[in-house]
Amino acid sequence: MYKEAIRPVWAEINLSNLDYNIKNIMKKVGPQREIIGVIKADAYGHGSVQCAEVLRQNGCKIFAIATLQEAITLREAGAKEEIICLGLIAFAAGTAGGVLFGQIMRIASGNKVNPLIGSAGVSAVPMAARVSQVVGLKDNPSNYLLMQAMGPNVAGVIGTAVAAGTMLAQFGK
Repeated sequence: MYKEAIRPVWAEINLSNLDYNIKNIMKKVGPQREIIGVIKADAYGHGSVQCAEVLRQNGCKIFAIATLQEAITLREAGAKEEIICLGLIAFAAGTAGGVLFGQIMRIASGNKVNPLIGSAGVSAVPMAARVSQVVGLKDNPSNYLLMQAMGPNVAGVIGTAVAAGTMLAQFGK
């Protein structure tokens, strides 16, 4: 019964379209800028090794992935380019930093700020805010943190955009 419930899906990946697109992007940005090829999650199901090869042939020298296993897969396939891992470490560091600064806000405000909202300062909207709400309810059933947690959650999105711009400025030279 389970197999019958699964809908068959067809995805046809045309690497010549990727080739065409990356060539046009490279023309637009010019030779003074570098492109970071985001090929995490197996290039979103398109095949990270195959997509990396097309990107490499068109001058892409940096790849962004989400997990260490994805980096290993690229290296085993012969990738020599720089690889940036954008996965769990970044999420954990962002959450830890948020909780730390949440504690600083709690102390500075004389216990008026729940430090848990700092954990929502990552860009996983709205999941990080929901996690803060659920954890807060376990500690105190009268806690209502969802709306207060959405503020740092949205700020996390803005901070991620700023960090991405800074990273592009550093790697793009």
